[in-house]
Amino acid sequence: MEGNPISDRETALSKGGSHLFRRLLETISEGAVALNHEGRVLYCNRQAATLLGLLPAQVLDSYFAAFVPAEERPLFIQFLAQSVREPSWLELHLNGGLDHPTLVQLSSSPLELEDSSGIGLVISDLSERRSNEEALREALKRYQVATESIRDAFILVEAETPHHLVESRGGEDLRLHPG
Repeated sequence: MEGNPISDRETALSKGGSHLFRRLLETISEGAVALNHEGRVLYCNRQAATLLGLLPAQVLDSYFAAFVPAEERPLFIQFLAQSVREPSWLELHLNGGLDHPTLVQLSSSPLELEDSSGIGLVISDLSERRSNEEALREALKRYQVATESIRDAFILVEAETPHHLVESRGGEDLRLHPG
């Protein structure tokens, strides 16, 4: 007698599901943290610890708020209170064993734990993205300065149609004549 393929698959998934889920959390590029209702770290993947400049064992059982700079902590406490009720997100800095705070985005979701509620956090490092955005803004400024200072005009013509530029001096009209 053959087994039920759907039931067999569900059994296999439930047996391997926790291993698969844990493997997923350990291999994603974002940090993953589980907090209890007090904000104490119950789980921390390697990437989250790396963002803090620490080892996972140094993060476990710590109050996560301790990694938030003092000036941003009140906002983080509000974020935690909201995160227990509904998914939320917040951009802030995290400290740890690093010389400088790291800009991150925290995405949260309420967690139902065995004996209480908690919060799941996904931590995305925004420092490289912000650096790229700043470089793009600087390039745009340089482009705007360059285009504003150009006294001649840019001309776009079809490649198959030869044209000769008769005159091109700052402020004067350009005249194109067919070649």
